[in-house]
Amino acid sequence: MGDAPDIRPVVLAAGLSSRWGAGDKLIAHTGKETVLGAVLNTATQLGTGTPLVVCRTDDQHHIAEAAGCEAMVNPHPEGGISTSLRLAVKAVRKDPQYQWMLILLGDMPFLKPASLRAMLALRSPALDAVAARYPKPGPPVLFQRHCFDALLTLDGDTGAAQLLRSGQLTVALHEFSPDEMRDIDRPSDLFATAP
Repeated sequence: MGDAPDIRPVVLAAGLSSRWGAGDKLIAHTGKETVLGAVLNTATQLGTGTPLVVCRTDDQHHIAEAAGCEAMVNPHPEGGISTSLRLAVKAVRKDPQYQWMLILLGDMPFLKPASLRAMLALRSPALDAVAARYPKPGPPVLFQRHCFDALLTLDGDTGAAQLLRSGQLTVALHEFSPDEMRDIDRPSDLFATAP
């Protein structure tokens, strides 16, 4: 472990890839590695606890294990991203070492470790969360442990963004470049550049 042993990264990778078409977007290649592999490569360079990957398929599970991550399967991905988030929170809260949970999405392969480390450095006891500013507060997002109960109440496919934007939390915002914040929804997104 490195500089942030109190943080557990969680990669949510169990989405249904409905806009992708046939196949699984997370096992598509961005060049040298898969979309999910790129996210995990970044997550393992943060000096945190071992990343936890909530996945949907055997291929995703194998990619996670090959990257040195812990993997768990979401048996009900059709229930939306909140089902993966709840599984992750329940797993992370079992270990009192983790005072923060970093939520990463499996379809955001362009985030840079240095940018994420700068975001993690903003955490403080006075904050509930640290989130990406672009284009509006959302993932990647870091939640302090006392927010875990609220995360467990989320439902559907909106994820933690609804909690971030509720006005009930003290949130610091970190600026990422538009290029880093690109996600992969369609095959053309693999090679597109940010606007």
